[in-house]
Amino acid sequence: MPKELLWYEKLGYAYNPFTIKPGFFDDEVVGYDKEVDKLVDSLTEDEMYFLEGDFGLGKTTILRYLINEFSGRKKVIYISRNRNDRAFNYSSLLKGASTGLKKVFGVKAKNVLLIVDETAKINAEDCRQIEYYFDEGYIGSVLFIDKSLEESRISANLKERIGKNIIQLKPLDVKSAVELARSRLDGNDEFITDDLIKSVYEKSFKNTRRFLENMEDVFRHAVENERDSVSKDDLAIL
Repeated sequence: MPKELLWYEKLGYAYNPFTIKPGFFDDEVVGYDKEVDKLVDSLTEDEMYFLEGDFGLGKTTILRYLINEFSGRKKVIYISRNRNDRAFNYSSLLKGASTGLKKVFGVKAKNVLLIVDETAKINAEDCRQIEYYFDEGYIGSVLFIDKSLEESRISANLKERIGKNIIQLKPLDVKSAVELARSRLDGNDEFITDDLIKSVYEKSFKNTRRFLENMEDVFRHAVENERDSVSKDDLAIL
């Protein structure tokens, strides 16, 4: 007995076009070109930056983009500070970032880009080591990421170094939300109108993550009800 096609397969897609899983759309940054360009330019210098944004606005997407962008150009260390019981071993991380014989002999990499996610749980020892290795030239630039610099546990010294280097993500405007949906649909523009996309975005409280999840739900509902396109009735499930 043949396997029943999933909703997106019935529309001709090999995978869910609205997936939020890593690996599918890591190079997609819609609506934040200015913020991304600023980070790409600035993180090549001896700078510390903080990327602020509420959950679901696209911080992780930008993070993945930056890692891919700097791959091969600059050594990158990424850590997620999702626990606060002990500090990372930054000496070991820097040695691991070296290549060739330097790595074999335990030589620390220099001019590394350090990306620290979830700074609400960073501790004093983390901050001390980051500052030390930054001053010594091993860490060339730092990007901290979380909801708010004010709510983070970053030390006063590091906050002073960050200074005004704060990039705050705001919700996408409606035009960018439509552009994001269209980029995911990859030319299949007949299945939903721009006006309905805008309605889904409004019902998602202008949260990008929720928007993509809701677009998936609406499309699935339309397909399961054998519609030729998404209708207002499908949005009633939101």
